[in-house]
Amino acid sequence: MNVGPLLIGKLRGFFLTDSIAQKLGLGCIVIQFVPFNLSQLIRWKSRMFEFVKPMFDTSGFMPHGQSYLWNPALVSINVISDSIIFASYFAISLMLVYIGLKVKENPFQAIQLAFGTFIVACGFTHFMEIINVWSPTYWLTGSIKLVTAVASFGTAAALPFFIPRMRDLARGADLLKTQNALRESELLYRQIVDTANEGIWLLDLEGKTKFVNKRMADMLGYDVDEMKGRPIYAYLDHVSQEAYVRHRSRPIDRITD
Repeated sequence: MNVGPLLIGKLRGFFLTDSIAQKLGLGCIVIQFVPFNLSQLIRWKSRMFEFVKPMFDTSGFMPHGQSYLWNPALVSINVISDSIIFASYFAISLMLVYIGLKVKENPFQAIQLAFGTFIVACGFTHFMEIINVWSPTYWLTGSIKLVTAVASFGTAAALPFFIPRMRDLARGADLLKTQNALRESELLYRQIVDTANEGIWLLDLEGKTKFVNKRMADMLGYDVDEMKGRPIYAYLDHVSQEAYVRHRSRPIDRITD
């Protein structure tokens, strides 16, 4: 029996159609198949429109161009300057966001994104200055400035927490610079020693070869790599070996000039 259009219920957020209702054996008719929250969505959009609409209300205000007395040179210098600033800010913010998202293991990703947001918001305030020359949308301009204020305050508040990381990064850069300088100095020293005409043989406290230059190795008839780590004892004759052993076994009470 047709009982007229009856709303029979909701199933996973949607109204049932008459065909689905018949298959389920509910014996009634539903007039449409729409999301159950469509009405709430419409009301929400209406409220948002009523909230945003005053931002574009220009009644009662005069454009900035009138304050400039529509002087062509004055209007041009302000519009061109604001345009360049907006484009530059937008480009800088895009690069900061790109670096923040693409660089792996970036300890400053959050602050880079914050700076990117802050800078692009600043850029849009200059963009609105261009619009206001002809259209006095001051409520919208004020809203963008409010967003800029929140972004700038958030960035300024977060920045002190990143200062220790920046300091550590600077220390790491100084350490790397020092290590590179030492490495270059060592390389230069080795070049000087290896090209010296005199034989140079450096031993550690145990009498083992710590360093030997090519000239010294050639004089003894060995290769440089072959001599590394070997004791001087291995290069002495029998008599010298005995003297070396006696000398090494003798205690040293003091060192005198």
